[in-house]
Amino acid sequence: MKRKLIAICFCIALSFSGFTQIRQSPGDTMGIWQVLDFENPSDYILLNPSLQNLWKTGHPQKQFFPEAYTPPNAMVTDTLAPYPPLNHSWFDLIVGSFNNPTYPYIMFFDFWHKIDTDTLRDGGYITVSWDYGANWNNVIQDSVYGSWWGLSPPWSPFVETPNIYGESDTLYNGEPGFSGHSNDWIHTTLAWHFIPVRSGNIPDTMMLRFHFISDEIDNQHDGWMIDQLRMFSIDVGSSTPETKIDDNWVRFLQNPIQQRTNAMFDRQWHSVELTLHDVNGRTVSMMQCANCSELLIDATELNDGLYLASFVIDRRHFISKKILVRH
Repeated sequence: MKRKLIAICFCIALSFSGFTQIRQSPGDTMGIWQVLDFENPSDYILLNPSLQNLWKTGHPQKQFFPEAYTPPNAMVTDTLAPYPPLNHSWFDLIVGSFNNPTYPYIMFFDFWHKIDTDTLRDGGYITVSWDYGANWNNVIQDSVYGSWWGLSPPWSPFVETPNIYGESDTLYNGEPGFSGHSNDWIHTTLAWHFIPVRSGNIPDTMMLRFHFISDEIDNQHDGWMIDQLRMFSIDVGSSTPETKIDDNWVRFLQNPIQQRTNAMFDRQWHSVELTLHDVNGRTVSMMQCANCSELLIDATELNDGLYLASFVIDRRHFISKKILVRH
């Protein structure tokens, strides 16, 4: 799978005066990693190759779907025609550390959408796979991630109004999902973030599948339209005290870095994993240590510029800082 990033918005709330970090408040946005407005192709969107697949990116021109949320284009179940009966269409969103530096610890997604279907018959729903598409679960029934981290996604205390369907909103195939007619745009947010109760190994890729289904009755409705799909991260530190982000846990002996520096920790930790990302989101270096109170960072092979240093400490504490390399 191509691990090429389009762009990464480095809008973490940090101060660059002296390159020290301003402590964020829980609920603050740490970074907006991807914004998919469907104006250009994305390596992270995979369409079902079937000829029956209705999902298309383009300019919607329907009765209830006259325009995109961010014109001109959106992802829509056909840009012109009503959806046909007996259809099942889908597209996938591929997620990993290659396009979200906080994967798999802090993952938020949101999108704007409109729905126009037979209520509780036809509609749309979202499933998630943690094994490259071998098995899928509805996002509101994802017990897999919960078994790793002790949390039930896709809800989060940091999202006041998630606007996601419930267990009783079943479509004709028995899956909970969106249906009916929305007069205006709906803003839906999904979240996967951890509580430190880990019992397994998370794979390097997450897949979200957006399904649309219709039964045998043709009622000439517009279907489902999605736009402005974002991946981002929120500071979830104080929701679980053991996972709080504390600026004093890590400091650099030198920043900017000329050749090498040491990351100094506030104590000896059992395990530390460090990943460096450049401003395009590419992973440029990974290092780790065990039973350590400091970690050598070798920047001799790195180009001059700004980097995001993401630390995972004892597999449950997440800290991110910015460093500058200047040879």
